[in-house]
Amino acid sequence: VETQLAKLPASGKEAAELQLKLIDLYYENGRPFGLVRTGQTFVSQHSAHPRHREAMLKLIDGLRVTGRNKELIATGRQFLSRHPGDP
Repeated sequence: VETQLAKLPASGKEAAELQLKLIDLYYENGRPFGLVRTGQTFVSQHSAHPRHREAMLKLIDGLRVTGRNKELIATGRQFLSRHPGDP
């Protein structure tokens, strides 16, 4: 999947689907660094995607696990501003 993704522009629709697949794989298999790398790209490039909220929450988990506290705080604030009614 990573090889396929490398051949595509990060902002394309096909790239978004591959990024989501990678995010899910990294999340399910405890690979926080891959999750953070791919999650940050997806979150910044595909803000209108229907699964953006879900990807952002997984990114927040990855940032927490890796100890990237400044990025965690910034992403958490961004999440709250985009999804103020989310529990």
